[in-house]
Amino acid sequence: WLHVNKSGQRFYVEVYTHHTVFEGSDARQVLIVNIDEKMRTEQILTEKAAELENILDSITDGFYALNHRWEVTFINKAAQQALSCTREEITGKNLWDFFPHSLEGRFYPEYNRAMTERVSLHFEELYAPLGVWGSMNVYPTRDGIAVYFVDITERKKIQEKIYNDGQNLRAIINNTRDLIWSVDRQSQIITGNNAFWNRVKELTGKSEGEVVEADFVQDR
Repeated sequence: WLHVNKSGQRFYVEVYTHHTVFEGSDARQVLIVNIDEKMRTEQILTEKAAELENILDSITDGFYALNHRWEVTFINKAAQQALSCTREEITGKNLWDFFPHSLEGRFYPEYNRAMTERVSLHFEELYAPLGVWGSMNVYPTRDGIAVYFVDITERKKIQEKIYNDGQNLRAIINNTRDLIWSVDRQSQIITGNNAFWNRVKELTGKSEGEVVEADFVQDR
């Protein structure tokens, strides 16, 4: 109850009442405790928590917190979007029950290590059911762990495409009879195709890795 005393000062009180009988008449015994300092502190903490939540929701990368029972205590908007869930659905739920396939990858071993050894960790992993790659940063907290992650799915797709394109290019280069090779500024061989190394072996009798600069002289 917000109480106002005779001087006009406002402060919070906690009121306890108890029915009794006094000299044959119904009466009520009342005890009032000043809890203003406690209420003001709780109000400040609530405001700070709301401010922190607003900050975490404003960042574009994912963040969520787990307690020691692996229950989600907070998740920001970016993490909800990346993981295709809502705050209402997942808060208070066991992470491994909500995302059971997480147990198949590095998530559980790394999270458990951060939880038990109280160490900060970084790793990259794919959550296959959603096709989402995350660059994960895990930090121990007083009651569990906090997870900050960046969705790197597009980066991984680009890397995979570059790798596949490179493999296709190597296949094309190695299937031609033309000699193809590259050298650096010091005329050291960087790479060559199969036709090139086959020709080098015909001339020197040496395989790739055995050839030295002295094997390449002007008359050859």
